Amino acid sequence: MTTTLLGRGHGARHAVGSVNTTEFLVTAAISASFFFALGGVRWTDILGLIIGGVIAAPIAAFAVSITRPRLLMGVIGCFVVSLSLWQIAVAIDPQMTFLASLRRGVG
Repeated sequence: MTTTLLGRGHGARHAVGSVNTTEFLVTAAISASFFFALGGVRWTDILGLIIGGVIAAPIAAFAVSITRPRLLMGVIGCFVVSLSLWQIAVAIDPQMTFLASLRRGVG
């Protein structure tokens, strides 16, 4: 959406701000629907997400300011792929017996 707005001649700040505001409102509506569908809200989980975001935002801003974009995207891509592989492994083998067998074979 941002590229469409930029392509139509809107200013960068206007385009990015509009898209971010829209994404926030859509996410808030989806989250509210999800929590109401669950029948209850676990405020400790929500508070944990908020605190984590407040802590992570300045660290991310600093990392972006000092790191080359290509390197940063590579690191983030590797991190996301690693998390995905871990989740797939846990879904396939919840008891992680495969890792335990590897440890027995090595040690």
